[in-house]
Amino acid sequence: MQILVLVGILLDLLIKRKVSRGYLADKYEMSPRTITRYVDTLGKAGIPVISRLGIGGGYYLEDGYKIDRLLFDDAERARIAAALNATLHNFGDDLNQKILDKLT
Repeated sequence: MQILVLVGILLDLLIKRKVSRGYLADKYEMSPRTITRYVDTLGKAGIPVISRLGIGGGYYLEDGYKIDRLLFDDAERARIAAALNATLHNFGDDLNQKILDKLT
C-alpha cells in the first residue's frame, strides 16, 4: 500500500469531515473496493473511521479526532507543517490552520 494514499485519505477526512467512497476512488484513480481496503487499513492503525451506507453516507472520522503524534515521526510532521504554512494564505479559509492545530 502506498503511504501517500493513506495519508491523503486521512487528510481528506480531516478537512472535509465526510467523504464518499466514490469521491476517493475518483480522486486517487482506484476502484471503490481498493478504497475500502485503504480505509480498513486506517481503522486497523487505530484511526476511528466510521462508515455509513445510503443517501448521505460515506466515511467519517469520530468527532474530536486528532492525529496521534506518533503516527508521524518528527521529520514527517515538520514537512507537513512546512507545506501547510507555505500555503496558509493561498486559500480563503482556515483549513490549513485547523490541520496544523491537529498535528501539534
